[in-house]
Amino acid sequence: MSTISSIPTIEEKLDEHEICSYLTKEECQQLLIDEAAFKEHLEEEAKAKKEQAIYDKESEEFLKAQQAHDELFRMECGVKSNSKYETD
Repeated sequence: MSTISSIPTIEEKLDEHEICSYLTKEECQQLLIDEAAFKEHLEEEAKAKKEQAIYDKESEEFLKAQQAHDELFRMECGVKSNSKYETD
């Protein structure tokens, strides 16, 4: 766990950016704010993509199980499917 004293100050962060030597202090501070917001956005986007992939996989597995159940029902009950409406 990091302590408060180990968290870099804005001035220390500004010193890390080479471009800050070409910008005003206010511009550099805004750059850090924008950079943090963009990083957070990218992290949220990656999380959403991961969650969507999990949802897609679960949906696909559910549909496969449902199709297997339907096929088993047709076989057990002797129901013939209407091939005109079947899709593969």
